[in-house]
Amino acid sequence: AKPLTQSGEDDLSLSLAREIEKADALILSDYGKGVVTRSFAQRAIALAREARVPIIVDPKGSDYAHYAGATIITPNQSELALATGRTVESDDDLVAAAIALLESTSVDAVLVTRSADGMTLVEESHTVSHLRAESREISDVTGAGDTVAAVLGMALAASAPLIDSARLANAAAGLVVTRRGTAVVSARELSAG
Repeated sequence: AKPLTQSGEDDLSLSLAREIEKADALILSDYGKGVVTRSFAQRAIALAREARVPIIVDPKGSDYAHYAGATIITPNQSELALATGRTVESDDDLVAAAIALLESTSVDAVLVTRSADGMTLVEESHTVSHLRAESREISDVTGAGDTVAAVLGMALAASAPLIDSARLANAAAGLVVTRRGTAVVSARELSAG
């Protein structure tokens, strides 16, 4: 994939600048295809911060410096290991790596998705919350990361605390992985769960 051209980045940034005031959250879902370049990510994060809009990042790659200043970043366990250059096998390893990521990126929180082991939220204050997996039976993990980012965005946009937002995202991910292929979770299902 080729990175966004300067002209393309300028156009996208201008569009975001026009729309950000109407937004309740900004989700940067980086698929590693060249749109979320370091420059664009930093421009988008600055615009969202100025508008007091929470920024949720679903990251890719090994260099998370371009996500600096985001509200929350949601790597999975192997992405966290790659981004920090650390072994992430135990809970202690994971927390140490998440704290290192917090400090190197100046994000407010790191929510590490851990597949069948649930999620771990590490906040700027170094408060650690381990959330048990909510899924009953994993059928397909397709879209689980997107579900986490979307539900975090929705909850943070509604001014929910980080821990409550993470719990809701964990519940949604637990539902979506029980289905084959790309799936959605309704508000009714979340409130019933």
